Amino acid sequence: MTLATKLTVTRVVSSPLFMVLFFMDGDYQYDNNPLILKFLTLLLAIAFSVLDGTDGFFARKRNEISNLGKLLDPYADKISNITVFLCFLASGYAQVWMVLIIVYRDFTISTLRTICAAENIILAARKSGKQKTVFQAVAIITILSLSFLLDIVRLIHVPTHSFLTQYWSLTANFFMFLTCFVTGFSIIDYLIANKQLLKKYFK
Repeated sequence: MTLATKLTVTRVVSSPLFMVLFFMDGDYQYDNNPLILKFLTLLLAIAFSVLDGTDGFFARKRNEISNLGKLLDPYADKISNITVFLCFLASGYAQVWMVLIIVYRDFTISTLRTICAAENIILAARKSGKQKTVFQAVAIITILSLSFLLDIVRLIHVPTHSFLTQYWSLTANFFMFLTCFVTGFSIIDYLIANKQLLKKYFK
């Protein structure tokens, strides 16, 4: 259990905490949450992104790259992101098909990684995979930040708050749509890049 691995495990065990904070007020509407809960939820989402970057950094910096870390890192990504996007789905920030694309992508890459392992091949990271990670993190933090800021706008009675409230759900879905587009492209990119290997199994 190196420092990097501990940071990765922290993301895994903190994922249920995100769900607890998201629904602590007792209903599925995140917009009804008290401001302090929204602030804590936003901080946790930011922590997920920061930890995702720092665990790999410390593993390389301290020369502590391990097989356990390589296995846990993508697992932590899936657990934390799927937890967030399912919460978004329940609160109306995302639609079913959006979450399904994200889930399908994760299962597809996991299966592809298993096929590569059976052939003693390491599945090479693709640029589209990194772009997917960035877009998902940006969408999550942006949606939570806007919800938090919208509450502050309401609190100080800014004249345009009713206009902002009206288009808030459209804004959240727009960011989710962009995320799904990049995520869907990542699936296609990985499949095309490994088409020769897949032809061996799907003749």
